[in-house]
Amino acid sequence: MTEFSRRNLYKCSAFFLGAGLGLAAPMAAMAQDAAEAGKKTSGGVGFETGPSILLPGVALIGSKDAAVNLTASGAYLGADDLHKFNISDVNRALRQVPGVTVREEDGFGLFPNISVRGVNTTRSASLTLMEDGILAAPAPYSAPDAYYSPNIARMNGLEVLKGSSQIKYGPHITSGAINYISTPIPTDNQSYLRLSYGAYNDVIGHLWHGDVHDLGAAGRVGYLVEGFLQRNDGFRTIDAATGFPGSDKTGFNRVEPMVKLFWEPKTAVYNRLEFKYGFTELDADETYLGLRDTDVRADPFRRYAATRFDNIKTRHHRASLSHIVEPLPDLQIATTGYFQYFHRNWSKLNNIVDPAVGAGTIGLGAALSSGAAASTVGVLQGTAAGTLNVRNNNRTYNTYGIQSVATQGFSLGDTAHKLEAGIRYHFDEVDRLQWDDFYTQNAAGAVVGTTQGALGAAGDRGEESQALALHLQDEIRWRKFTLTPGMRLEFVEQEFVNN
Repeated sequence: MTEFSRRNLYKCSAFFLGAGLGLAAPMAAMAQDAAEAGKKTSGGVGFETGPSILLPGVALIGSKDAAVNLTASGAYLGADDLHKFNISDVNRALRQVPGVTVREEDGFGLFPNISVRGVNTTRSASLTLMEDGILAAPAPYSAPDAYYSPNIARMNGLEVLKGSSQIKYGPHITSGAINYISTPIPTDNQSYLRLSYGAYNDVIGHLWHGDVHDLGAAGRVGYLVEGFLQRNDGFRTIDAATGFPGSDKTGFNRVEPMVKLFWEPKTAVYNRLEFKYGFTELDADETYLGLRDTDVRADPFRRYAATRFDNIKTRHHRASLSHIVEPLPDLQIATTGYFQYFHRNWSKLNNIVDPAVGAGTIGLGAALSSGAAASTVGVLQGTAAGTLNVRNNNRTYNTYGIQSVATQGFSLGDTAHKLEAGIRYHFDEVDRLQWDDFYTQNAAGAVVGTTQGALGAAGDRGEESQALALHLQDEIRWRKFTLTPGMRLEFVEQEFVNN
């Protein structure tokens, strides 16, 4: 870990601990007995009950009925929509939503490229990605390219808000916001198990169990424990070369456990404290290299031998601590502190050297072009001498922040108002420490030499951002009309260090 990353990890740990203590303090201060507060629901601003309980702010829309009544353009996909066809690729889910464009990359939706209303699709960098109302991209300010995206297969819902209607959910407000809703804590003893087996040895296992317990004078607690596993052999086949028999293992393995806990004390003022922790580990044999036009037509599921070293490994830790209090019947204050750590190393073919052409490197686009020399194509296919330059795009991301939203309902004359004010402090960083591996092959495609480049020689830099975001919005209802004026301010300070 570099000094750049280490010093900000210390800042992150201290901040998250402080946020947790700050959120817990109001709980202790208001621990007074009240006859009915233990199972109280929200007064006038929409705290949800039923088969599960969602904290305010977790959902942007909340239901299909709410989507119909939006004063904006949006869509809501519930658990039935996602699980009916065993959807494990967010691209398939989003094809049900008008105004959303997706561009395929790996065929499994591991790295979605999403566009809302025509913005750039690349890595979904031009829209706001969230999970349970919390920014989900590894570094949404410093490096918004979403090399991690929440897994749709374990979700309970998917929400899309389009255009400036989602002004509350920056930083990217010109296109839209997508919110993944994870499995909520059930209101009673419930268990769920889903197992499936499909083509290319695709195995999905999804299990969760949750319950709520009454603690008498101490209130009630609830919990959810969830596990998710998916593995797939992949649908492509890598060419054989001397010393390499070829392979049809071009898929991935993904493991995702999660736990949620909440406590509602019996207090005169309604309170709820909820903690969430989730982890994702992904190991995928994915490549950036495509095929020449003629080879695509002959076999679109082929991969050249030069891609046999391509692999991405990622680890993602995410945690949040949320507190809600209703000091008045129509006033609700929801505060969340959050932390994310994401590390990935994508080893992938970056360029090649063809000694028959010259000593310089040849980019992948040029190597795949119709004008490429036969020997250059042979290097890719493992039938000519050359060098494969595999870059290790090794990056570490840290994100933490705290956000608070106060919602006040009131009437003014013939109009009903829902006034919302929010503030968020956010910090994120990306630390790159990259290197190249060089594989020299002979004319038969056999690797005869391997050299590792110096750490950082292919990229050694850090970027960090600190942002303060403020928003104010009022939903004004009069008869059958609704008007929602609002404003958003963001102050961002960024630092770039190139070593």
